[in-house]
Amino acid sequence: MTKLFSILILLFFFINVEAQNVIHDQKEIHEIYNSKTFKRDSAYVIDITWPVFDENKGNTKFAVKLNDLVTSLIPFSSDNVKQTVNDMIETYKSMEQEDDFGMYWTFTSDISAYFPTTNIVTIVKNEWEYAGGAHGNGVSLYFNFDEQSEKVLTLDDLLIPGSKEKLNVIAEKIFRRDYELGDQDLVEAGYWFKDSKFELNENFMIDNGALHFLFNSYEIAPYAAGQQEVKIAFSDFKDLIRKDGPLSFYFE
Repeated sequence: MTKLFSILILLFFFINVEAQNVIHDQKEIHEIYNSKTFKRDSAYVIDITWPVFDENKGNTKFAVKLNDLVTSLIPFSSDNVKQTVNDMIETYKSMEQEDDFGMYWTFTSDISAYFPTTNIVTIVKNEWEYAGGAHGNGVSLYFNFDEQSEKVLTLDDLLIPGSKEKLNVIAEKIFRRDYELGDQDLVEAGYWFKDSKFELNENFMIDNGALHFLFNSYEIAPYAAGQQEVKIAFSDFKDLIRKDGPLSFYFE
C-alpha cells in the first residue's frame, strides 16, 4: 500500500511538471550601500529578483525564449545582474554630495513567473525607484507568453476579430462602477482618455478566470490617482472569446 502510494505521488509530480512544461528557480540580489564618506547608512538599497528557466529540462526551446524575455526586463537588459548592481552603486557614488539630503536612493525590481494555464506563462514585473525628487516612481508590467505560438499574447489573439470595442464597453462599465464615476465625463473626472473615450491597454494578465488590466501611474491619470485596475471575468465577455484561441480552455 505504501509503495503504491509513493508511485502515485511520483506520477502526480511528473504529470504536474509536464503540464507546466517549464521549470524555473527564482534568483535574487540584495545590496545595501552605506556611504562612509558622508556617514549615511542604507544610502542606496537595491533589490532585484528574477526567474531563471531551466534550459535543459522540459520544453527547453520555450525556456530559452522565456529567459530572453526576462533578460530584456532586468534593469538595463543585463545578463550580468551583479555587475549591473555594482554599476548602479558607482553611479550613486559619483553623484552623492554632503549637503544633499535627498541622496537616499531605493531601487526594487521584482520579476516573477505565474502559470495561469498549462500552455501560458505570465511574467510580471513590478519596479519601484526613488532617486530624489518629490516622490518615487513605479511600474507594473504583464507579459503572457504562449507556448504554442511562442509569442507574447495580445488582445487580438484572445478575441474574435472586430470585438475589441465591445470589450471596451464592458470594461468601461466595470471601471465606472469600481471607481464610482457614474455618468461623469472621463476627462472632467480627471482622466486622460483621448476624447473622453475609455480604452483598454495591452497590459493585462490572465488571472483566476478573468483578464486583469492595469494602468500605471501617469498613463491615464495624474500620479496622485495611483495605478488603476479593471478585472473582467471571462463570463462577462464569453461571446467575444475565440474558441480556437489561448482561452479555449474556458469552454472545456
